[in-house]
Order: sequence, then C-alpha cells, then structure tokens
Amino acid sequence: MKVETNETSVRHKAVKFPLLEQALSYWVEQVTAAAVEFNEHLIKEKGKEFAKLLGMHENEMQFSNGWIQKFKKRNQLRVYRLHGEAGSVSIERLPEARRKLKEIISQFNPDDVYNADETGLFFRMTPNQTLAKRRNAGKKLV
Repeated sequence: MKVETNETSVRHKAVKFPLLEQALSYWVEQVTAAAVEFNEHLIKEKGKEFAKLLGMHENEMQFSNGWIQKFKKRNQLRVYRLHGEAGSVSIERLPEARRKLKEIISQFNPDDVYNADETGLFFRMTPNQTLAKRRNAGKKLV
C-alpha cells in the first residue's frame, strides 16, 4: 500500500517557550490597542525583559531575525507606513483651538499672517512606520 504525501503541507513546530510567547503576544495586543508605534527591535527588547522576568537564562533564548519573522507571522503583524494626521486630531478640542487661533491672528495685520504648518525641524521625529495587524491613522509630526 502506497501512502501519498502532500508536498505543499507544512509542519508546524510548537513554540519552545509558550509563556514568553503568551506574554509578548499580550503586550503586542496592548501596544496595538493603544495605537503606539513599535518595531521589531522593541519586540526583541521586550522579549528579553520578559525572559528575564520568567527566570530564563540569556543564552536560553535567541531573539534572532528568524525568530522575529516567525513571531510576526504567528501574531499576524506586518509593517504599515503611517499616513496622514488623522490620529492626532481631537474633534472635541477643535472649536476652542479655532477660537484661540482667531484671537491670536486678530492682533496682526492680515498681510503679515502666513501659513507655515509644513515647516519644521524634525530631529525628534517619530517613525513613519509601525508593526500592526491593520492600518492605523497617522499622527501630526511635531
């Protein structure tokens, strides 16, 4: 009797440290829900912290690039580029901010008022991409 094998089937290995995986997955969910930008390096550093808290030795777990790729795949994470400024707008505060702006502008001659909202020095600029399960709104670059 001949047994047929499916060449496209993939063998899934169990996670070696399930408690660490669970802690990191929960942390990723919390960070994602709070719309905080994060990257692979931050996941690796948080993984090292959790490993230490779980009493693991430094050489017991390697947070390699292969590990991070598999972790991202298991947690449905991918890199998204942040676009726009929708995430930085508070609709409730808009009328008050508009009133303050009109008050400030009224002190100047209209010929001396310019729009320079796209001008700035971004030496402390936040990243323009993040890991997430779905696209997030961008934030204003301050």
